[in-house]
Amino acid sequence: MKDTRIEFRSSPQEKDLVALAAQLAGINVSAFLREAALQAANEIIRQHEQLKLSKSDQDLFLKALDSPPEPSPRLKKSMKKYRKQRLN
Repeated sequence: MKDTRIEFRSSPQEKDLVALAAQLAGINVSAFLREAALQAANEIIRQHEQLKLSKSDQDLFLKALDSPPEPSPRLKKSMKKYRKQRLN
């Protein structure tokens, strides 16, 4: 279901280029632009959501996961308080 519009301006040369590419792909210009925009949007979002670490940073991260620090006294107190409230 297509119920919103996105409009933009382009030069005649850009319009002709897009029309030719759409024709070669065997789809109309709207479908071509929609697919291209969605591919670009998904790629940009993926790049921003993905965490990339160097090998040494990966090792440090995994080491931190494998040996977490002891809970602080304040955290232990909060955990006891939470458990007590949860049981009541």
